[in-house]
Amino acid sequence: MTNGTLVFAIISAVFSALTLKPIIHKFQSNGYFAARLGLGYYDKKYLPYFSTAVFGAGLYTFVLTAANKAAFSFVFAAVYFVIMGVHLYFTFRKTEKQPFVLTPRAIRLYATAVLLTTALLFHTVIRVGRISEYLTGICCVALPAYAPVTAWLALLFTRPFEWLNNKRYLIKTKKLLDNPCLIRIAVTGSFGKTSVKNILKAMLDCEYNVVATEGNYNTPLGIAKSAGRIDSFTDVFLAEFGARKTGDIDELMRLVAPKYGILTGVTTQHLETFKTLDNIYEEKLKLIRGLPADGLGVVSRGGLEREIELPENACFAGGEGDAVYAKNIKAGKEGSTFTLVFDNAEYPAATKLLGAHNIRNIVCAAALAYKLKVPPEKIIKAVAALPQNPHRLKLIKNGGLTIIDDTYNANPVGVSEALAVLKEFEGRKIVVTPGMVELGEREEAENLLFGCKLAAVSDMVLLIGKSGADAIGRGLADGGFPPEKTLRYDSLCEAERDFPRLFAAGDTIMFINDLPEKYN
Repeated sequence: MTNGTLVFAIISAVFSALTLKPIIHKFQSNGYFAARLGLGYYDKKYLPYFSTAVFGAGLYTFVLTAANKAAFSFVFAAVYFVIMGVHLYFTFRKTEKQPFVLTPRAIRLYATAVLLTTALLFHTVIRVGRISEYLTGICCVALPAYAPVTAWLALLFTRPFEWLNNKRYLIKTKKLLDNPCLIRIAVTGSFGKTSVKNILKAMLDCEYNVVATEGNYNTPLGIAKSAGRIDSFTDVFLAEFGARKTGDIDELMRLVAPKYGILTGVTTQHLETFKTLDNIYEEKLKLIRGLPADGLGVVSRGGLEREIELPENACFAGGEGDAVYAKNIKAGKEGSTFTLVFDNAEYPAATKLLGAHNIRNIVCAAALAYKLKVPPEKIIKAVAALPQNPHRLKLIKNGGLTIIDDTYNANPVGVSEALAVLKEFEGRKIVVTPGMVELGEREEAENLLFGCKLAAVSDMVLLIGKSGADAIGRGLADGGFPPEKTLRYDSLCEAERDFPRLFAAGDTIMFINDLPEKYN
């Protein structure tokens, strides 16, 4: 093997290591579950590398037939690596909704994938190099085409260590939370978990030192990471419980052992993994039914589509006659005003949060805060100071445009509430959406209904992708929506190029949902 071939192999190994970023990012976004991905790592984000590698390897075979193979090989290598460099530049500069985070696990996985990719390359180079240095060049060029496979193998190789490491981490967290003086609260539901958690924290902050899970961290490891901020001054640990399949709530209950809990509501979100709505109800109610006898569970009355029986240590909130509920609700485009009722005592309240559904979230949180001895006056004050949540009906003024960002994980209940908010605004109303996902067998029907509702509110609809767009398009047609006002795009990036042409001052643009990584 010549020095030139060795340099070619080294440069190829470096470029291949860099192209692993979108693959490792995809693993991270999917919870490092290899089974969920299948061959999903060969997606649009990796397609430029894969296509360039396959096309380049094929083209390189023709280069080898040239009279001056050495000169042509040098020119080809220079052009090839420039093209790969351009792809890498755009990959690394692109802003992601869920950015790649170099966590310790991601670093370990990345390092293992790089080692495997490099080892495979040089093993191939040494063996093939004995036959022909030009065949070695083809192997170097084609490396990014099979680098995803080595990343998948790295995920499998590192899994035993990660399992043991996570187990140790969770045992440490369990001991940290096993403190009788610590008030432990959990919030779960098909929707509104993060909002209710943030609202409740703002209320409890008036009387307690509170540590809450960060962002939308709602898995065992996410909760464990947040629990690391507990110290001797902490009075309350407030956790968000997520569940994508049967058994997830059981695992979180064993870790946190909450004394108080809130169920925000149940809908068909994650029906794809739960299979039936009954399974979702059973899973979400495990929090309320699993609380100790001296604890308390609060269930949002407006978040359920069916009657349920509560244990003695649980209550509803939000219905007239409940211990805490709201009346005289006036929801507008700048927020809402309402009267909050605590045991028949009435308090005028106001919030900057958009949508009547946020009043339900406030009532739900207020019911538990009130039971934990936070005075109603302080609760009202906390409600008035609540900031808008990112990607949850967040109002943004941009020049003459009004933008409503509701891109966090849409569900059938949420889209109805979002459209009710949009209806309050004046001017031309434009909706940008890929539709709803993870609804299993109900996905097509729910997106069809979504399209019908859009037809009654919108003046223009931009449909992104194909996952739910076809059903929404049929729903729009059923609702009598003008077909020329429905625009289809393969990706949001493609639609963004038309924004300057489509949008004008005075428009209200609502972005509903953003496809999860595995659907892009």
